[in-house]
Amino acid sequence: MKDLKHIVVAFDGNEESKRAVEYGATLKKAFPKAELTVVHVLNDKVEQRIMGDASAPGFVPAAGFYVGSSPDTFRY
Repeated sequence: MKDLKHIVVAFDGNEESKRAVEYGATLKKAFPKAELTVVHVLNDKVEQRIMGDASAPGFVPAAGFYVGSSPDTFRY
């Protein structure tokens, strides 16, 4: 079996996510070289604001952010 390098567990406070964190810790014990990251997930609404030029290439109006694979994508 290959070694795990990174274990990522999402946690939002519910019982299932608590069990997921416990399982992540169990995996960490089995793969001590692996890095364990627990991501705390919030279920709150977040206000989005458009920044920059909404007509620029790569801008996703519905999402309110830019997408692209090159730093040039974000120049406006």
